[in-house]
Amino acid sequence: MRRWAPLALAFLAVPAAADPARTTVTADVRLDFGKMVVVDNGSRRISASGMVTDSGVLSAPGNSTRPAQFTVAYDRGNESRRPLDITVEVVLSAPGIVTSGGVSGKLSAFETDLPGYGTVTPGQVVRVTFESCAQRVCSRSFRVGARMDLTRRYGGGTLAMPLPIDATVVSGD
Repeated sequence: MRRWAPLALAFLAVPAAADPARTTVTADVRLDFGKMVVVDNGSRRISASGMVTDSGVLSAPGNSTRPAQFTVAYDRGNESRRPLDITVEVVLSAPGIVTSGGVSGKLSAFETDLPGYGTVTPGQVVRVTFESCAQRVCSRSFRVGARMDLTRRYGGGTLAMPLPIDATVVSGD
């Protein structure tokens, strides 16, 4: 007669690996200068609050203007509720001159509604702080306005200008 020895199996509880912490910037709303007519040279400024100031341009029918809105978020990668103070550096890059159908445009005079900042220059570091972040994801939305300087040589065109923004965590406790 054969005897079988009981087999003992031991399973080690291995904690699940946390996702790496990460920072993201999402473009929620694009900067929209609307429809306008420029005879020679002109500009339209959209403030971070949405106020429009025109110089040398006329609004066209169907005009819709708005500042850009971005959301910067820090995802700690786990469900810990330990409060963290996180500082994220955000940098705006300006597109160059964009031309379409005889009309050229360039963005300048950037501004934001982030506290402590008004005018922002391309390449300038803007700090966003999440104090006592006790959630998995902490986020903050902010708006960016700018001035578009236009030159018309002939005809007309539609200008689409990207507004790239990068974010990097520089400190976290």
